[in-house]
Amino acid sequence: MAEEEKEELTEEQQIQLLQKKNNSLKMVVTVLSGLSFILLLGVGTLSYLLADSPSVEFATTTETEELKNTLAVQQANLEKLSAQLQLLEAQRISASGIPRDAAIESQRDFLRLVHIMQNSMRDESRMIKGARSWYEHYNQLLNTLRQKGKERLTQLGSTEPNMSEGSKSQTKDEDFGDSLF
Repeated sequence: MAEEEKEELTEEQQIQLLQKKNNSLKMVVTVLSGLSFILLLGVGTLSYLLADSPSVEFATTTETEELKNTLAVQQANLEKLSAQLQLLEAQRISASGIPRDAAIESQRDFLRLVHIMQNSMRDESRMIKGARSWYEHYNQLLNTLRQKGKERLTQLGSTEPNMSEGSKSQTKDEDFGDSLF
């Protein structure tokens, strides 16, 4: 019963479910960050209160310079890590909000479908007398769709799917010598 309900979900519903999961993960991370911050403040306050005699020691000039250097190094590391985090986040989610891997797989499926349609149309046109004109017209439209799909895959950072799985290879100039034209 649960499998039938999962199969009946539309793409929009699947996208909404993925967005809800993403939002809930963001919420969990935010809550955990807040709790960690509060815990850190509590531990710092407790350690300060439990200290026997808080005494102020002044750092020497060399210690101050060493601390400044360490701080500069840590800030540089923090900036590098922030840039890497932003890059990873951009790679994980595409601009449409759909996870990148799902968008790539969807686009590959689309290209496979167009490829199958072209092969089927070619085979059918060889069986029907006078089908060359509609074949050329619709093949041109499908080639345009394939090109747009390849461009979208390139934008997503992927390559075209392997079309050799159980299908005939297609050439640009079809050989209609054995057709009934």
